[in-house]
Amino acid sequence: MIMGLRARIALSAILMSVIAALVAAFAPDYVYSLRDQLFMASLAPAEKMQLGRLLETSGQCSPLVYDFKMDHGFAPWRLNYGWALGGLIGLTAICCAGFAVISAGRIAAPIEAIASSARKIAT
Repeated sequence: MIMGLRARIALSAILMSVIAALVAAFAPDYVYSLRDQLFMASLAPAEKMQLGRLLETSGQCSPLVYDFKMDHGFAPWRLNYGWALGGLIGLTAICCAGFAVISAGRIAAPIEAIASSARKIAT
């Protein structure tokens, strides 16, 4: 029973670490991609075509693309990387905390059953 409990706790910790790593690895790219798609959708058709050509020829990080975006109202869409990462870490912490609470309940149930049985035997 004790070895099973240790294994469950270890697996829960490992799973929470994997979730945190996956969020840190993939979520920032997803957030920025979504932001860029929303900005693109806010442009007029001619501007979309112009930006699309700039992206194809110059790439996402070129000064030409940056200047085009700033000239067409991108400033409010800009995300501070620190705030975005902080928000993702907070979201991950909330998800992991929820998983930890559920996992703790499943881990504690057999212990509570043993304690209950021990109380019955004691009385």
